[in-house]
Amino acid sequence: METRYRSWIVVALVAGILYVVFGLVFAALAGSASSHQMRVIWRLMAWLMSAVVFAAHIWYERSRPGHPPRITAWHVCVAVGMGGFGLALAASIHNQRPLASALVIWPLILAVPAYVVALLAVIGLTMVRRAYKKDSSQRAT
Repeated sequence: METRYRSWIVVALVAGILYVVFGLVFAALAGSASSHQMRVIWRLMAWLMSAVVFAAHIWYERSRPGHPPRITAWHVCVAVGMGGFGLALAASIHNQRPLASALVIWPLILAVPAYVVALLAVIGLTMVRRAYKKDSSQRAT
């Protein structure tokens, strides 16, 4: 059980680090963009890459046996919260002044909606999977 516990934390940490890396890299690219249009494109790319990490994390957690939707959503929201904390920390360092409130607020405003979205996504995927299995078993008979 302890290995399983560590495993989800490592995956959440990796996902959180990816959120921070994508946020910082694409922010730097947006900051150096020569036009408003390119700045918007770089920001959208940050959102897209974060969405890919989010979806991949949900897929990974759902592929592990015995994970109810609320546990999957919790693991995913912890990763998002870690990413939010990392971005708040980077913003504090960049601004050369501590933003203590941001270190609490950013993870919360990101993690809470992430939990809800992940929970709804997992419940939806579970319903689709059950309907597909039911339909497949009816065709086989």
